[in-house]
Amino acid sequence: MEQLRLANNEKIVKNYDYSTVTKGIFKKEVTQNSLTVTNRRVVLQSVSNHVAARKEIPVSSAEYVDATFAKNGRSLLKTILCGLLTVAFLVVFFILNSKLNQASDTVNSYGADTDFSGIALIMLIPAAIALVATVINVLIYIFSLGGAVLITIGGRRNEVELLTLGASNMVDSKGSDSIKIKVDRNVSETMVNELGAVIMNINDGSYETETAKEDAEA
Repeated sequence: MEQLRLANNEKIVKNYDYSTVTKGIFKKEVTQNSLTVTNRRVVLQSVSNHVAARKEIPVSSAEYVDATFAKNGRSLLKTILCGLLTVAFLVVFFILNSKLNQASDTVNSYGADTDFSGIALIMLIPAAIALVATVINVLIYIFSLGGAVLITIGGRRNEVELLTLGASNMVDSKGSDSIKIKVDRNVSETMVNELGAVIMNINDGSYETETAKEDAEA
């Protein structure tokens, strides 16, 4: 879709691509959610290949920002335990195999040395299961990284809520496999931490002053 058009003398101060929403199983459509702050307005937009939805307010109307960001706190305990079990089963396998081979060499008059004992090989089965479980838990941890972000921009004069954005992938939705929400943790956290300061700098003229200095130095 067509990108956001800027007015005369309008400049983008900050842009936050904070989340994506993927719909469909075979024919996927990805929607990018973003918040753009210019020196004149704040624009919330959701853009895909087929749809563009935008809501905007004058930056001068933004008098307060309520922002919340929470990280997804999935534990690595299961991954660590499965990894330790894998190592333990492998250690038992090598020790048992070594002992059984020594006993076999003593009994065998020909001195034939077998590389792996059949009894010891049984220990590789739980080792393989534990290894697979470790890999699965690592993948689950990586793909579950995300969080939730909620930002409300309003005006204090009438306590009017002007603009609200939100996205979350912290709750696993059942029965909705065709919809996937991905929250960018770094972008969302940065947006929550600095958005208020960015809007304040624009409204009190600090941004225009800094821009004028940069243009003069250039």
